[in-house]
Amino acid sequence: MDDMQVQRVLETCLYAQDLERAAKFYRDVLGLVLQDAEIGRHHFFGCGRSMFLLFNHLGADSTNDDIPPHGTSGAAHVAFAVRAREMHEWRDKLLKQGVEIENELSWPNGGSSLYFRDPAGNRVENTTPQTWGLADDYDD
Repeated sequence: MDDMQVQRVLETCLYAQDLERAAKFYRDVLGLVLQDAEIGRHHFFGCGRSMFLLFNHLGADSTNDDIPPHGTSGAAHVAFAVRAREMHEWRDKLLKQGVEIENELSWPNGGSSLYFRDPAGNRVENTTPQTWGLADDYDD
């Protein structure tokens, strides 16, 4: 059992007080697919082989005694993997949607990143797997 390790991030979560506005951003701008929603509490999105959870931290206390409460405040960060060949298209799409690009980086190992904010002020990054020295398995 010493060689056991987790395989990947299955879900990640950000928080937004204006949940509907933030959910619209992730659906319409980034193209995530809505899986479940409870108005005023959460929106759950499919993101490739993972899940992206968006909670209103004011309403994120669990109503199920088996699940620990979710909730925090303040801006956070999430990075979404994108295809290297589509990075320029992502930049153009974000700008056309009125999203301000805060920074663009080219990493020494060949990866690249676009940094921007969601409507709740969270820092969002579209980045290529090469940023972390990972294969770009999205180009299959």
